[in-house]
Amino acid sequence: MAVGNKKLVEAYVGDTKTLDCSASGNPQPSVKWFRNGTELNRNANVQIEKFILTLKDVTLEMAGNYSCNVTQKKQVLSWTVEVTVK
Repeated sequence: MAVGNKKLVEAYVGDTKTLDCSASGNPQPSVKWFRNGTELNRNANVQIEKFILTLKDVTLEMAGNYSCNVTQKKQVLSWTVEVTVK
């Protein structure tokens, strides 16, 4: 099982940014997305499609640490990226 390796993503207000957890494995692992430790839910600005998190119409308030927790069988891996907004 492998996950993404970016550590910093820069966005500008109004941008659309995509974060890809790049998880793979057999059987296919499951993933949960978090922002500053709180699990994310889909809304108008946050789209979650399995391993891909899309931030739409980015605002300053969307800056923070985004993590994906990937689970396969009993193994859990976590990947965190800092999103800065200008």
